[in-house]
Amino acid sequence: MINRNDRKEPLYTITIPVMDLQELSNYQNGIIELLAKVNLQSCTSPELENIKAIYTLLSHLTIKNNFLLKE
Repeated sequence: MINRNDRKEPLYTITIPVMDLQELSNYQNGIIELLAKVNLQSCTSPELENIKAIYTLLSHLTIKNNFLLKE
């Protein structure tokens, strides 16, 4: 059995349809603005893990040089 952490390739690829880079930017900004409202000091451990997962998801939506990064 292969340990999931040992894999170099993702198990799945999810496609999010967007009309243009502005729409993708709107998604990113919306997530960032919501995360900015979270008081991390009052979060429980499971909530912090959920926030880490959201930041990981956000990192997959990164735009660099007008190209979507594929990691």
